[in-house]
Order: sequence, then structure tokens, then C-alpha cells
Amino acid sequence: KQGKLENAIEHFKEALRLDPKSFGAHKYLGLAFMKAGKLEDAKDYFSKALKLKPGDEEVTKALEIVTARLEASNVDH
Repeated sequence: KQGKLENAIEHFKEALRLDPKSFGAHKYLGLAFMKAGKLEDAKDYFSKALKLKPGDEEVTKALEIVTARLEASNVDH
């Protein structure tokens, strides 16, 4: 499973290299990093996606979830 996530991440990074303003690539990188547990990276890509397409409901919700998880993990430490 981890190999598939790494492949997906590499695929979407390549898509961004070719089209740095790709909303979809930012969104799916955020989702892949979220699934991989790399929440800071996920937050970064979701934030960039929202700059490209403000108000997107799915990305807004995902960003809220990631932000809440990050805040919760910071409280634990």
C-alpha cells in the first residue's frame, strides 16, 4: 500500500512540474500525503489548491480535518 502512495505522490509531483497551477494535482497530493500521515505536507498542498480554486468544498473540508489533526497532535506533545 505504501508503494502505491509513493507512486501516486511522484505522479502528482510530476504533474505539478508540468503544470504548476494544476488544482487537481495539488488536491490529490494533499489527499495522498494525508493518507500517508504526512499532515504538514497535506496542509501545504490543500492550502495551495484553495488558492487556485477558492471555496472548493472537498478541499476545504480536508484542510479542516488535517488542521484539526495537527492541532491535536501538538496538544499531545
